[in-house]
Amino acid sequence: MQQGDPIEGRYKEYMERGSIIEQFIYCINSYREAAKSKDPKFDHIDISEKQKVNDFSIFLSRFFEWLLANKFEIDFFLMLVGHK
Repeated sequence: MQQGDPIEGRYKEYMERGSIIEQFIYCINSYREAAKSKDPKFDHIDISEKQKVNDFSIFLSRFFEWLLANKFEIDFFLMLVGHK
């Protein structure tokens, strides 16, 4: 292990984090669209279960969008408290 490896590793993680969160948001939105779909292949799922998926996906989407919007501040805070 070379001296700069930890820094490079953290930088790589930092740069990839936004992309990974965006992919996760896309996945969450896919579940929401399936829950709202009128497609007969989803007719076997109870409407209350579809509503739970819809509500939770909205919550998760908002949370991850908040994370993306505040990524710098969160990373700075974690650095200050010694978690990075």
